[in-house]
Amino acid sequence: QLRLRSRLPDRRQVERQPADVHYLAGMGCIDCHTSVGLMGDAANARHQSQAVDIACVDCHENDSRRIGLDEWPALMSLFKRRLPFLVDTTTRFLATAKNSTPLWHIELRPDGAWLHTKNTARVLKIPELNPAYHSEDADHVRLKCVTCHSQWAPQCFGCHMEYQADGVQWDHVEQIETAGRWYEERSQFRNELATLGVDGNNRIAVFVPGMIMTVAHPDWEDEKFIREFAPLSPHTTGAARSCDSCHRSSEAMGLGQGDLYEHGGGYRFTPSQEKLQDGLPGDAWTDLEGPSRIQTGAKGQRPLNKDEIEAMLGAPLD
Repeated sequence: QLRLRSRLPDRRQVERQPADVHYLAGMGCIDCHTSVGLMGDAANARHQSQAVDIACVDCHENDSRRIGLDEWPALMSLFKRRLPFLVDTTTRFLATAKNSTPLWHIELRPDGAWLHTKNTARVLKIPELNPAYHSEDADHVRLKCVTCHSQWAPQCFGCHMEYQADGVQWDHVEQIETAGRWYEERSQFRNELATLGVDGNNRIAVFVPGMIMTVAHPDWEDEKFIREFAPLSPHTTGAARSCDSCHRSSEAMGLGQGDLYEHGGGYRFTPSQEKLQDGLPGDAWTDLEGPSRIQTGAKGQRPLNKDEIEAMLGAPLD
């Protein structure tokens, strides 16, 4: 442990980032996530993210489907005893678009929707989606809410794992110390605005490096290398990111850090990091030369393509 710790970058300086607005409001995880989502939709979800029941629009775009007590799923009936406000046969509830799960702690009043927090009994007015702040929605129809409203995302670019034959490590299965030791070196941590990409539903989502790693073993002729990005809901919700933070950002486009500049009626990009084994810069997800070497974690997920990047720029990219 001491040797591993000595290889990590100096982290004595605390890095502070903006807090999620739901956290600042005093909400807990279960104020958004339903019992259906927490337990997981095992029958239909092949990936953990697919089990999530709630969506931003279920609460904030308050024209979602309303259901009455008699329409609740049988498995939700026990929550009728926990309702935090008075109800009768005419009471209507918001429900999730995905599974029609009743949001039983949200009270619909004449002046809007009010959330009764489950752990603290606080009552909070839910801000409605305001068209005045989404005037460009026609051009952003594929964007998920978190794509604009995530203030930052944790990201790690570059890991290196190596095997030491003369070392020892703990075998958690056999519960004994065994010969040989794997150790990991990490680098390039960022807590910043994240890369954009396309998820399995053809929506523009936030992506972070799931793995950009080399693995070395003395018995191998060459190091093994893998680069994968994965979609993430960072839970760092706040004010929307600026236009330039997407439309003039090489990092948002998946090209990595570097110099994106106007040239001859279009744009050119020079990456700041060296290329790795797959030919991409160290912090990139694409270089526009084709998807053949780009690895993704699930079917349909991919980086932005050349047409999408040029649409963001409003001009060709050489």
